Amino acid sequence: MDYLGQRPDSESASLIFSEFLKAGLALEPLELERFFWLDQTLRRLNDKLDLTRIKNPINVIVKHYVDSVLAAEFI
Repeated sequence: MDYLGQRPDSESASLIFSEFLKAGLALEPLELERFFWLDQTLRRLNDKLDLTRIKNPINVIVKHYVDSVLAAEFI
C-alpha cells in the first residue's frame, strides 16, 4: 500500500519509528503505518488548512503523535 507514491518504509516512517523509540514506545508495524499515513495527511493538508504552526518534522512527531500516545496512558 502506498500513499501519494510513498511507502511506510520511507525516511519519514523511519523518523516516526525512531522518535517513538526515544520515548520508550515501540510501534507495531500496523501502528507505524497508521502514524505514517496520519503524518502524510497532516503535511499535505496543513499547507491548505493551516492545521498546525509546527513545521519541523521531528517536532510534529514528538509534539503531536508521541505526546498524544503518552498522555493516553494516563486516561
